[in-house]
This record gives sequence, C-alpha cells and structure tokens, in this order.
Amino acid sequence: MTRLTMLALGAALTAGAAHAEGVTAVHVQTPHRGSAPTTLTAYGEAAAASQSLRTLTVAQPGQVAAVFVTAGQAVKRGQPLLRFITAPAAVAAYSQAQTALKLAQTQQAHTRQLLAQQLATKDQAAAADKAAADAQSALAALARDGAGRGATVLTSPFDGVVATLPVSVGDRPAAGATLATLAPLSGLQVSVGIEPGWRHEVHIGQAVELEPLGGGPATPGRVARIDSVLNPTTRLVDVDIVPSGAVIGGEAFRAQIAVGAKAGWLIPHGAVRVEDGRAFVFQLAGDKAQRVAVTIVQPGRDSDVVDGPIDTRRPLVTIGAYQLDDGAAVRIDR
Repeated sequence: MTRLTMLALGAALTAGAAHAEGVTAVHVQTPHRGSAPTTLTAYGEAAAASQSLRTLTVAQPGQVAAVFVTAGQAVKRGQPLLRFITAPAAVAAYSQAQTALKLAQTQQAHTRQLLAQQLATKDQAAAADKAAADAQSALAALARDGAGRGATVLTSPFDGVVATLPVSVGDRPAAGATLATLAPLSGLQVSVGIEPGWRHEVHIGQAVELEPLGGGPATPGRVARIDSVLNPTTRLVDVDIVPSGAVIGGEAFRAQIAVGAKAGWLIPHGAVRVEDGRAFVFQLAGDKAQRVAVTIVQPGRDSDVVDGPIDTRRPLVTIGAYQLDDGAAVRIDR
C-alpha cells in the first residue's frame, strides 16, 4: 500500500469517526394521548376512629387493685384488663338499700293484713306499695352500677388494642372516670390534613393511595369523612381515610388523594425537559431532532400529561432527550 493510499484511508476513517461522534443514539415511541389522575398529597397517621372507641368505666368510686395490660397492647375478647375494688361506702350504700327494701316489703305485707281486717285505709296500703316499689328500684339501680360487687374485673368487649390506660395500681378514680379505652382492630383510619382551598376538591368515596413513610408497600383506601372546620392546632382541614388493608396505630403515611384527571399527551417523565421555566420534548424529523414546546398539564412520577403541537406521525424521543439540541443528528437505538 502506497503512502498516498494510507493517507487517504486515514482521512476517511477520521471523517467517519467524527460523523459517528456527532450522532446521538435515542429510543423512541409513537406519541399517544391519554389521561392521568390529579392527586392531592397530604400527610397524617393511623389512629382509631373516634366512633369505634369503647370507653370502660365503673359507676362507683373505688380503687384500682391490679392492671393486667399496657397501652398499645393487643387484646382478645374477654381478656382481663384490670381489677377494681368498689369503695366501702358504695358497698355500704348497697347493703343499706337491701335493708330498706326488706323493711319496706315487711311494712307492705303488714299494711295489707290491716287493710284486710279493715284496720288500714286503701291510701295507707297504696303508700306502702309505693315505698316497697321505690326501695326495689333503688336497689336495682345500685346493682346495675356495680355497688353490690366488692370487686370487679373489667374485660375486653372485643378483639382490639388498648388505646389508652390512664390509671395505675393504687389509683382511686372518681365514679364514672375512664379506666381504659379500647379500639377494635378493624376500626383504624388514617387522618390527614389538607389546605382549606382544596376542601371543595375532596369528596367522600374518593380513592386514596396510602404510602407508609417508614417504608413498605402502599395501601389503597377511601375518603370517609371531611371536617367542616379547621383543626385549631394545624389550621388544616382534617380528612379521615379508611384503609383497605391492615395498618398499625400511630404509623405515618403520605396520602395521595385522587381528586380528578387531566387529559393530554402522555409522555414519559424522562422525555420532558425544562429549561428557563419552559418545557419541551424532541421528535424526529428524518434523522434530526426537532424541539417541540409543550405545557405540562399534570406532572407524574412515571409519566407527565402535556399539551402542545405534537405530531403523531413523528417518533417521540423517550431516552436520550437530555443529550440533544434542536437539529442534532440522531440514530434510533433498537
């Protein structure tokens, strides 16, 4: 091979390499229209629905003798929670009511005998009957309130979780004070806060995707309640969401509430470029990239909904758009 031939071949290889270096390999797809949900993002945590909570109390004063569970513990139906000893004064009141009933019944029987002998009037007999009935009602009321029991073991009315346990061994709560609060396992909901301006966009029954902030798979849910007033602490509108799957009380979530849908061109998120606040994509005109200005209607994690003069006859660049300039040479990488 002559020196002249070698020089010509080298020049050709150099030109070919330069041409190859100026061509960007891209992936493309046919543009198509569609829609994507419009979502509202809110944050909150799982807690028992207020209407599902069960508060356990004793209508008599007394003392907590033993506590068998702790707050946050899962319990079964019928499982003992705590032992409560009724105050001696309440037991004494029940005993006095029993004595009063016996006395009233004895007086009632005696008055009836006198009436039969015409030694008492009907009014006296009626008064004795009323006194006996009143004594019976008073004793029944004390019995319903537990005054007749020296000690009471409170048990769980269902399978659930001990939401609160505000008493300890030795405490002397007043009559009717809360001793424990229980939440059923199926009664957990996620409460989130939204800005007041979004309230008119959120409706009962809307689909929600609940993403655990601590990691793990998302859980679907539905909007169950929307407050009509601002939360005084957060200054947001509280929205309650009922999850379809199991959640843990106190677990934090990011809620994606589907409040509508936007229609337009469905473009892969990585294909949409934004420079100086202006969005654009690239389509192919032969072997050249052509920049097409678009407006982002609905951003998304995987796909964006955009509007603009996109030509369905020209391939849309999906991978490689960030290496392109308007008019750049391209080749389709298959």
